[in-house]
Amino acid sequence: MNYLGGGTTHDAYLNWAKRHGALIQEEAIAHEARILWIGERGTKKVILYFHGGGYLSSVQGFQLDYVSGMLGRLRKSGKSVSIALLEYSLSNIATFPIQLKQGVAAIQYLFETGYDPSDIVLVGDSAGGNLLFQLLLHILHPVDDVDRLEVFSEGNSAFAGAFAMSPWLGLSNTDARSWEENKYFDIADGRGLSGLAQLYLHGVPQWAYRYVDPASSTPATWFKGVDGIVRKVLITAGQRECLRDDIIKVGEYMTDHHPLGTTVIVQEGGLHVDVMLDMPLNQSPPVELTDTIFKWLIEVI
Repeated sequence: MNYLGGGTTHDAYLNWAKRHGALIQEEAIAHEARILWIGERGTKKVILYFHGGGYLSSVQGFQLDYVSGMLGRLRKSGKSVSIALLEYSLSNIATFPIQLKQGVAAIQYLFETGYDPSDIVLVGDSAGGNLLFQLLLHILHPVDDVDRLEVFSEGNSAFAGAFAMSPWLGLSNTDARSWEENKYFDIADGRGLSGLAQLYLHGVPQWAYRYVDPASSTPATWFKGVDGIVRKVLITAGQRECLRDDIIKVGEYMTDHHPLGTTVIVQEGGLHVDVMLDMPLNQSPPVELTDTIFKWLIEVI
């Protein structure tokens, strides 16, 4: 179960697919995880999507609507691409490093099906953005008990892109100015996020905070080399979200070590992942941030 109600990510995917008449395609992978496909498999490029939800909620319908809507726009533009949604374990079942192990397993699965790193775009919102950064940091500083992605050690492979929407990057404290400044505006407030963080961090050793809590616990130097493992990076935050300053801080780390490939956008008046909640994909013209995300995806895919 999850804190927003309902069942598992698998349940949500099946219900969403039936409601929209979408093809149901799934594959069990290592560590009791699963890949749930959106769009036909066998495309030239793939988006590996890590959903948000504080590590305690399954994927929600609005998230599936958003990413599938973006997929439709990409395909209409002539892009051969599909979405692989990772069903990872929620924090009431397990915490770090299981989600990282499952993320690595998802990438290994895509490699085994014929994709190269340059064919893959990593996408994550909120807690999914946290998992995205765990993966990047693991490639740069491998965790002992987690499989290594050896292809990156050869120095000639890089993901096509990584996009983090309102990533949850400061789990261990709420000292940043934006937490106080935006506590009456944002849909994801400090008290709720702090409770989710306590659940996720329970039992996680202090050394692991460098992977799960980059805004508060990771040295900026740990991002050295990120320009060699991902070609383009897009990070977005809402001006009115509590996580804003944590996101900007990590965005600066990324920009310092990947200046030509990193873009950080603060959406004017934006809240936590509200571009998804607005469902602007059918508006004409589209909401500015959605259009910016689409253009970035067109460039990297």
